[in-house]
Amino acid sequence: MSKRRVDGGSSLPVINLGGSESRLSSETQIYSRLFYETRIRPVADQAMVGLAPNDPSRIAIINKCTNLVWKNEDEETKAAVYKERDNEKKAKERLKKKIGKSSTPEEYAAYVVFSSFRIQC
Repeated sequence: MSKRRVDGGSSLPVINLGGSESRLSSETQIYSRLFYETRIRPVADQAMVGLAPNDPSRIAIINKCTNLVWKNEDEETKAAVYKERDNEKKAKERLKKKIGKSSTPEEYAAYVVFSSFRIQC
């Protein structure tokens, strides 16, 4: 199964339940999910002045800006990101235990639809 969003919104975590279900999001991916609008976007927008909205290099620029801002982030923010990563890991472990290897596709779909992984504050 491919990546799913809990509610289709961009502020909730993407839980990958596909072929690499043991893969966790990187620190920078989680940082971007949590702080894109407030910390990354202003830097990225400044770096992309003059680029067309559909310019393919925008993604690379956003990634570079994300890494730059993350490296300069304070320890409190990094601790929050590490905690979120631990929460993601625990949620994936709970999901794996709940679903198990013997569940049917219908049970799996019902669990995904009715489960809430995290409430964004």
